[in-house]
Amino acid sequence: MEEKFKVETEEDVQDILRLAIRKEPVAYADLNKRLLETAKELGISEHALEQAVKEHYEDQGLKRELADFQEHRKRGFFSHLIPYVLVNAMLMVAALSEGEYWFVFPLFGWGIGIASHAYTAFFRRPDEHDPEFITWRALRNAKIRP
Repeated sequence: MEEKFKVETEEDVQDILRLAIRKEPVAYADLNKRLLETAKELGISEHALEQAVKEHYEDQGLKRELADFQEHRKRGFFSHLIPYVLVNAMLMVAALSEGEYWFVFPLFGWGIGIASHAYTAFFRRPDEHDPEFITWRALRNAKIRP
């Protein structure tokens, strides 16, 4: 068979096949059949395919859990930010009504904690080995399972 394409890496092969599959209309019911046929054509054993399917869905589950955990962190940040704003606004009003500026000390002191919490919630990406994630996951699973 004559080569029409010059493919340089295994990653290129996977990316090109992924794109070609997306362009091919397939009924949902035919997906399992298509997967089995494609694996067979590529010389992939049924056992290896079963392992790959299992690994794929476990990985998807972990990604979903990590995304849920990140949302949990963001909600925690906002539940911390609201009291910070309200309390410091009251302290500022109380201090300024007396012509004093002592409110800046709790504002900046607590602000350090808020900044740290914001960094954790929005910029630090958890992984499956993050102790905070492990604890959150265990508590979540304990609540889900009776």
